[in-house]
Amino acid sequence: DGKASGFSFEKLTFSRAGTYKFNVTEKITASAKNGKLSGVTYDSNVSTVTITVSDKDKGGNKTGKLAAAVTYSNSRHKDADDKAFFSNTYEETGSASITGSKTITGRDFTKEDSFTFTITPEGDSPYPVDKDGSKVSEITIAPGSGRTADIDFGTVKFDSADVTYRYTLREKLPDGSSEKNGISYDRTTYSLSLTSTASDPKDGRLTIEKSLTADDRDAESIVWNNSYNASGSLDLKGSKTLTGRKWNEDDSFTFTLWAKADDKKLLGAVTDKYEIDEDKDKAIFGRITVSSKDAADGRTAELDFGSIGFTKASDGSPYEFYISEEIPDKASHNGIIYDSEPHRIPVYVTDDGKGKLSAAVADNSKTNLDFYNTYSSSVVYSSKAGIVISKTLTGH
Repeated sequence: DGKASGFSFEKLTFSRAGTYKFNVTEKITASAKNGKLSGVTYDSNVSTVTITVSDKDKGGNKTGKLAAAVTYSNSRHKDADDKAFFSNTYEETGSASITGSKTITGRDFTKEDSFTFTITPEGDSPYPVDKDGSKVSEITIAPGSGRTADIDFGTVKFDSADVTYRYTLREKLPDGSSEKNGISYDRTTYSLSLTSTASDPKDGRLTIEKSLTADDRDAESIVWNNSYNASGSLDLKGSKTLTGRKWNEDDSFTFTLWAKADDKKLLGAVTDKYEIDEDKDKAIFGRITVSSKDAADGRTAELDFGSIGFTKASDGSPYEFYISEEIPDKASHNGIIYDSEPHRIPVYVTDDGKGKLSAAVADNSKTNLDFYNTYSSSVVYSSKAGIVISKTLTGH
């Protein structure tokens, strides 16, 4: 409690005159480290006690009696010359580390990623310090891989009980925007309070209690959750060509763009709506019909299936689309040989890591976007004679 307390040794008895010197030191407990134990710093002072015993009076005449005079010399306390003086100090210390984490969904961290966070003390609260003792006000991390990264804001030190320090922590938004290069940043503001409490009984250690809120809601930990979202689209176009004759006014041809109904990878990566044809196990993305008015040259019409939107890369293997031509009843073929096989349309989607997806049909499959029908007229004169005469009209 800061009050001085005296101590004394047993009385000494002398039988002859002389000068006697004694050293008084404080015994330091063996378990103390660097002269400290349980918050108490021991005094290394050496107090030299000099006792002068004389059998003479002030005039130098022997009295037949011994008289003792005591003086003190303290190595660390020069002003104390009337006693052996020792002063101990009691110190309470404690510290709290401030840590957080950063997560990302939608992809892993890349070598190009970096994220910055700020910590701002309120009032007289000190800045935390790093392992080198330098003040921490802002920290930047560059995870490089994985989907979770640690954030170390350093350590706050305390030297007395019943003290509260308060801090505000935020993720620094790039250019002030919540989104950049496909990443949606976390705007959560954390408020952290650190309060020191003395131990009971006192042993020099302070307990640091933490109180944390996230946007005024109680929180267990500091976590900024970011998400990565990429997007892109593909304009899918093909052609329909009729050979053997030009298109008649009443000609029309219908095509269906579809994927397999159980292709969860593809269906989970597209933004376009589709219908499930359960009888045929197909996911239908669209049907288009072209007629003679679409064939400007009388031969070829464009097949425009519009734009297909994507939210995920195909990761090396293509998304498998198909285009099928609808085959009318034989009675209505009118000499046209239709394409009865579905055309496989493999689409590769790549992610540039900055929010942009690029989609393209595989080079070796681009011809699958084109359909060719042939017009042919045949007449059977005698099946018994085995004579078949066919006529094909072209250029008409």
